[in-house]
Amino acid sequence: TMDDAAGLPDYRGMEILSPMVRGSCLPLRLCCLQYGAGLVYSGVTIDRSILECVRVENAEFGCVDYINREEGKVIYSTCAQERERLIFQLGTCDAGLATRAALHVCRDVRGIDINMGCTAPFSTSGGMGAELLEKPEVVADILKSLRRGLPAETA
Repeated sequence: TMDDAAGLPDYRGMEILSPMVRGSCLPLRLCCLQYGAGLVYSGVTIDRSILECVRVENAEFGCVDYINREEGKVIYSTCAQERERLIFQLGTCDAGLATRAALHVCRDVRGIDINMGCTAPFSTSGGMGAELLEKPEVVADILKSLRRGLPAETA
């Protein structure tokens, strides 16, 4: 079951596609859902990157694309088939940017995950990923801001 009686996610026994940089793309997520995954995670997307995107409903392919305004490049894609089981992974180190980014995508996802495990230099040099584990006060600020700012149905 997705939710328990209190409306909280119940992960016991659930197959979950973990977030993978450049791996957790829409086709793989849909395939995993088709083969029984209960939840799928997107790859990490940096807060500023998603905020530089415009949301476009792509009727031809039946998906929603987040397209970089300047480059015209699709940064993130999703579709209705995964909406209730998709967790959007966000790279951030700033509560305000995290909340703005999460609000930008929350209508298309089940929940938001803050990346705190990535050790890649692009992430840690910016204070994101595993670097957040050294800054519990920043993590607390981000999480409190997200909880205050996001709709209650967004996990």
